Amino acid sequence: MTISACSHRHSNTSHLIDNYVLERIDFRSRQLSIKFRLSDDRRDDLAQEMTHELLKAATRFDPDGSAAWHTYACRVLDLAVKKLIQSECRTRKREAGGLVRFSESPDGCPSAANCLAMAVDDPSLIQLELRMDVEVVLTRMPERLRRVCLLLMELTPAEAAEALGIHRNSIYRLIAQ
Repeated sequence: MTISACSHRHSNTSHLIDNYVLERIDFRSRQLSIKFRLSDDRRDDLAQEMTHELLKAATRFDPDGSAAWHTYACRVLDLAVKKLIQSECRTRKREAGGLVRFSESPDGCPSAANCLAMAVDDPSLIQLELRMDVEVVLTRMPERLRRVCLLLMELTPAEAAEALGIHRNSIYRLIAQ
């Protein structure tokens, strides 16, 4: 089933799949494909499965609840990743000739927490995810603060103040904002 077909079946919730969510799906599918050395086709399948899970879960989302949509979506994707890792572990164990009992943990995944950790133990992937979060926050900031933040990613506060032509104490006030 393609994403468009999936969206059609869940047309009342498909508008919730914005660029942020699509980037998260792509990021998590890349994590899994790197971790398990999966083909590009399998990676696309994983992304599609995550999209489908998210669209199904979107019908249960309460906009008046305590969680924002993006927080809820990330939780749903974390759960989907955990299930996909468990499935992949079971498949690999089965292919290796081992029996898989439903009561036992999947091979290489002694707990649910470790299953999720397996997908995020690469520091470069963690850094990429943090950068994606920062980009979302930056888009919500006023232009002046955004410029300050971008400068502070590359420069010290004193250097950023000099580049902006303001006093160093002013940069600390802007940082506080």
